[in-house]
Amino acid sequence: MLYFVITLLIIFGVMEVLSLRKIDERLDYELSLSVSLCDPDEPFELVSEIRNKGRLPVTYIRLIENVPVALRVDMEGGNVRLKWEGEEYGAEATQTSAQSMIQSTFFLLPERVLRRRLNASLPARGRYLFKDSRLEAGDFLGFRRRVLTFHHYRELIVAPRPCEDVAFIHALGGILGDISARRFIFEDPVLTLGFREYTGREPMKHISWKRSAASAELMVKNFDYTLEPSAVVLLNVELPSRGVYGHLAEDTEAIERSFSIARAVCEQLESRRVQYSFASNALTAGEPGYWSKLRAGLGAKHIATILEGLGRASRAFCEPFDALLGRAVSGARQGLTHIIISVGDVNRYAEPIVRLRARSGRAVVTISTDCEVRQW
Repeated sequence: MLYFVITLLIIFGVMEVLSLRKIDERLDYELSLSVSLCDPDEPFELVSEIRNKGRLPVTYIRLIENVPVALRVDMEGGNVRLKWEGEEYGAEATQTSAQSMIQSTFFLLPERVLRRRLNASLPARGRYLFKDSRLEAGDFLGFRRRVLTFHHYRELIVAPRPCEDVAFIHALGGILGDISARRFIFEDPVLTLGFREYTGREPMKHISWKRSAASAELMVKNFDYTLEPSAVVLLNVELPSRGVYGHLAEDTEAIERSFSIARAVCEQLESRRVQYSFASNALTAGEPGYWSKLRAGLGAKHIATILEGLGRASRAFCEPFDALLGRAVSGARQGLTHIIISVGDVNRYAEPIVRLRARSGRAVVTISTDCEVRQW
């Protein structure tokens, strides 16, 4: 019996000595998200993976994951049973005013991987970061602990909620329907169907001098009506009376509405297959410089890029809207429709809007944060 006890003590002693040896090399941790872009309240998966690469078990592991304060995790109360690869381990969620943490305790057998998938969601537009987690590993007999810190950087962008104002969507649909139909109104200066006599109303640049010399009278090119519909969406978050960062509560609501309106406009253009570019003076988080301009395009990738930008956008502006409008006037061409979404009074930009209309030959559409649609 004495030999048995001594043998057990030796085994326990060896296990105790080896239990935390090279623990930082034996344990590995990784956090991943099932999506990088989502809508408010849209569920996604928070996946945690713990790996024991050694040949000895780790009898006690406490995982502390730092998550955004606004994160909503699908848990019932503070202590629940969370499944890791089919096995149940204790877990709890704790939250403070500064940060939110998900804490889990379990053991890990040799050369074993445990994965935990949590259904989570975020309630509001914005950019959310998942940074740094800690593992507390205990020794075999529970006398000592080692703390391991894992540095990671995961980013999740939540797009603005879509605008649900039925009257606004109906009014917007009527205007955009006119844009999508205008391919039969404007001529494409590239495709020439033939020639006709000059009437005096055509631009001089449309005169074919070679054909005119052959027929002894002025002839102009006859173009096909195949100009593709195209639009430019401009978003203004400038509030000069408040300064760059001095927004009041009502201003904050107006700016958030402008992001939702911008999303509704882009989705309407997508549904009508109207190519569109996008530009804004909103300062964006996590991007160098500012979000200046997105070229004309269509499709899931195009609108996903815009939604990501709207999710990253802050309530501060990086340049006066006059400067953005000036670039729009310089780049305007015949038949291009401009849609301006502004949180401030659009009338103070009347002069560049008139020039924009003159350069494009199309009415400029302005939309206020009260969902009032106006054509200039």
